[in-house]
Amino acid sequence: MKKKRLMIFLTVMMIAVTCLTGLQSTSAADVNRATGGTVTAGGENAPNESAAKAFDSNVNTKWLNFQATSWIQYQFTGGNAYTISKYTITSANDHPERDPASWTLKGSNDGSSWISLDTRSGVNFSGRLEKLTFTFSNSNSYKYYRLDNMSNHSGTILQLAEIEFIDSGAGGSGVATARGENAPNETAAMAFDGNVNTKWLDMSATSWIQYQFAVAKTVKQYTITSANDDPGRDPSSWTLKGSNDGASWTSLDTRSDVNFSSRFQKLTYTISNSTAYKYYKLDNIYNHSGSITQLAEIELLDTASGTGKFQVSGSKILDPAGNEFVMKGINVNGPRWPYTRETTPDAGLIADTWKFNAVRVNTMPRMEQHGIANNLDLDAIVNAYTAKNVVVIIENHDIYGTWAEDNVTYDSSGNRIPSVTEMKNWWIEIANKYKNNTYVWFNIANEPGTGSYTNVNSIAKWKSFHDTITSGIRNTGATNVIMLDDHNWGQANGYHNGTSDSAVITHGSYFTQTYTNMTFSLHMYGLWANSSSRLSAYITDAKNKGLSVVVGEYGAGDGSSALSVESMFNYVIPNKIGRIAWHWSSELGDTYNLTTGSQNGGGYEINQTNGTKPSNLTWFGGLVWDDNHGSLSAPIAANPYPIMENGNFDNGMNGWNNWGGASVTNSNLVIASGNSGGSGQQIQLRPNTTYKISAWGKQSADTSDSTVVGIKYMVNGSYTQKELYFNQSTGVSKELTFTTPADFSDIWLFVWKNNSTVSFHGDNFQITQQ
Repeated sequence: MKKKRLMIFLTVMMIAVTCLTGLQSTSAADVNRATGGTVTAGGENAPNESAAKAFDSNVNTKWLNFQATSWIQYQFTGGNAYTISKYTITSANDHPERDPASWTLKGSNDGSSWISLDTRSGVNFSGRLEKLTFTFSNSNSYKYYRLDNMSNHSGTILQLAEIEFIDSGAGGSGVATARGENAPNETAAMAFDGNVNTKWLDMSATSWIQYQFAVAKTVKQYTITSANDDPGRDPSSWTLKGSNDGASWTSLDTRSDVNFSSRFQKLTYTISNSTAYKYYKLDNIYNHSGSITQLAEIELLDTASGTGKFQVSGSKILDPAGNEFVMKGINVNGPRWPYTRETTPDAGLIADTWKFNAVRVNTMPRMEQHGIANNLDLDAIVNAYTAKNVVVIIENHDIYGTWAEDNVTYDSSGNRIPSVTEMKNWWIEIANKYKNNTYVWFNIANEPGTGSYTNVNSIAKWKSFHDTITSGIRNTGATNVIMLDDHNWGQANGYHNGTSDSAVITHGSYFTQTYTNMTFSLHMYGLWANSSSRLSAYITDAKNKGLSVVVGEYGAGDGSSALSVESMFNYVIPNKIGRIAWHWSSELGDTYNLTTGSQNGGGYEINQTNGTKPSNLTWFGGLVWDDNHGSLSAPIAANPYPIMENGNFDNGMNGWNNWGGASVTNSNLVIASGNSGGSGQQIQLRPNTTYKISAWGKQSADTSDSTVVGIKYMVNGSYTQKELYFNQSTGVSKELTFTTPADFSDIWLFVWKNNSTVSFHGDNFQITQQ
């Protein structure tokens, strides 16, 4: 009786322990080494079904070859060799007869002399997107692996979705544990079995799952793949934690509002972690809806060895050594750019003195029609900077603020706008020239759209335009990083209306799922003044879609753009978002100056070059210098720009834009008769602050139609105006007090005269904080 009671007691205790500690099962900690390398094949259906698609970690793409028998091979990056004793092949989405039926796996260290390692025949895949795993004996490391003499089942086409070359010695066996599981077919171990067609499922809306390695491992990247059905069960938020005893945990990464856009989608997350842990846990997992949580696969990866190339991994960019690359760049003159400063000789100043790690080379091929022939030696620029390990981002400036069409068009000033085909061919030439230099990136079009397009149509055009050119680049075999600017002058309307304002957030996932190494660029000027919450929302929405975003242009030339610089630095520094300042040479009246008291305000005009911080930097230039040299921290100090400038017009039209008929006479602003017209300037107003605007003005005659002096700013995508009206011929001073909202941007002081029969005289424009 005592023995029976003891057995009952032990059984109850085992059940209790299981309930307290979770459900355990053993799994292998394999590492797929086939990432970031070079893929070649006997044939492919480029660009959408190329050989590279067999190694893109996406089962929804595939390699397709119009031959019944072919081969495909993989070369590891950086000359690395690995001892592979396991590999997987995943069938494609359709046509089972195209599946591989037989092949021989071979290894090589020179790409010409091959050793047969494993031969298979009569292989059948029982379903679409099915992963089969093949294990064989191998004790030698090879740089190349090839699936040779691969034959299909029937017909003239061979295809497959995915290949993995597994290093089983990288982590040893491990134990998967979870809060709950649906045994025996949907267990915790199935989240780590390397098979997206299995899954872990827990009958709970919140859960956790952890993995214990046999030896401690420094995880720098992890992936999560969505399961086969019911998006409501997908993880939407979690925290990744590490531990060496399974009891004391360190938080490593937290995600929220994550959305998987399709079934079997793999999202990749790169983290900053230098500590080896035996245990890793996805804790506090919440689903989207319902009472079940599930996922297909988790990978815990050590990417410290790098790939030898720049690689976009989820929302991060990794350098050739595998470290996170946070861009700190500067825009510079390139071929046919109107600024005349030669870029090549400044490589030492830019890389060694200023410490920029990237240059964005502004090119403008269409300026050939105007005889502009500056900086034509692009090879010299590329060689000078990449020799210093500085990333060279080539960008095309031909269609800023508009779109290329099927045929050549002309803008209102008679400037020639190239066709889409011309731009595609230009980029194919660039890609063929620089595809073997990983330090050269391609920024397809500067600030495209919206032109005459509506916002919705511009976003659609953004996708089709960039798809055409990106496919052309990738069809050359170039795997260089490609950067796509958001639409609407690169500013996405300041993201006032969220996703509907941004082509990147709307269509970015299409590009990351169709192509590799895609990053996206946001330009931050007046529309991004006072934008801390909007910028956070934009980057968060991008990260949740697994998109990499950098700030491709920013600069401070007035109070409004200075506010955007404040918002930018305060967010990008702690969140490690890359940024590229405008502009190095600052010629032809460009107001985004790095230096003061100099001829042009260019960065090359610093008054000392020995590495000590120059004393002639502008507020903006000082921020860029400190940022590059690692001495800038958030929050940054408020900018020193005045609310407005030259309100008494003692300096003529300095600081004011002429929108038609504007001039200064006897320190009075004059808007001439004969046409409607006006003037204005971007100004600096801060949120939740009360201001007073005052002005003196008169018309040349009394009318019922007033000239308006006012302030306008954008709130939630629409402009709000605070206005003073002048319709009398006797000079009068007027004022108005108002309070700004919490979130607004694109702030202007303006004068507008609609009546063409009268002129307007104005003076003593002031805006004061109350």
